[in-house]
Amino acid sequence: MTSYQNAADDIDCESAATTVFIGNVGLSDFQEPRADLANPATAILSIDVISAPGSQAWTFHFVTLLLQIEAPAEALFVHHSGRGNYHREVPSDPAPEFGGEPAGAYWVESNEPAPRVRIREDATALLSGDGNGRTYYIGVAGAGSDLGPLRFAARAEASLVREKSCHLVIGDMGAGDRIAGYLD
Repeated sequence: MTSYQNAADDIDCESAATTVFIGNVGLSDFQEPRADLANPATAILSIDVISAPGSQAWTFHFVTLLLQIEAPAEALFVHHSGRGNYHREVPSDPAPEFGGEPAGAYWVESNEPAPRVRIREDATALLSGDGNGRTYYIGVAGAGSDLGPLRFAARAEASLVREKSCHLVIGDMGAGDRIAGYLD
């Protein structure tokens, strides 16, 4: 039976006060139609990065989805012919722990098969309707109906780095006048 839980290093995390979530996760069998791809995808992982209700109009920046396969050991995230428009990155040094980066390590854009990837988008909306986030489709080799279940770790991050107020015109304000509170 499919399940999820907080990772050991984030066991007390609660999403109640956060804005960015992981949601709508699924794995489906896939047969790569392109014969020229080495390590063809045998399954497609669909996973949403989703934002809080009411955030449809917000644009998030530097949206990242970090994924690391835990089992089966031979499974890898791979490029596939149905890949959407996002950046797929792998660590420059494959040794660090999930989410950790030693001094000098960085992410590089690559289609090489890897047990750990970072999916990145520079700017996007994360909510298009009730419970419908930005869906990413990631190829997996070594998992699927004939190959067994997939176990992986995931974390999503995004920034709301650019917000602005309404453009207002304040007129006829004299000395001693005051407008209190939030203005539309």
